[in-house]
Amino acid sequence: MAADWFVCDVTLARIQTLCAKSPNHPAAQRYDGLLKVVTLQRFLKLIKQKSIVSVRTVAVYPQIKNPTYHYRLWKAGA
Repeated sequence: MAADWFVCDVTLARIQTLCAKSPNHPAAQRYDGLLKVVTLQRFLKLIKQKSIVSVRTVAVYPQIKNPTYHYRLWKAGA
């Protein structure tokens, strides 16, 4: 895969095959390949479950890195 790409350049199925990898921290490298990329929907489901179990309200504030770029893609039907 090319070094420069946007998440919209690949399919969700492809993204879900990716794993987290630490490029330089030896202590974190033992987890290389163990943590998968999750969807926002799955993450929100987990937060909701944990909120119920802990009887606490959890706020999620997602950050979109380039909202105008993604808005234009959406409007174009991409």
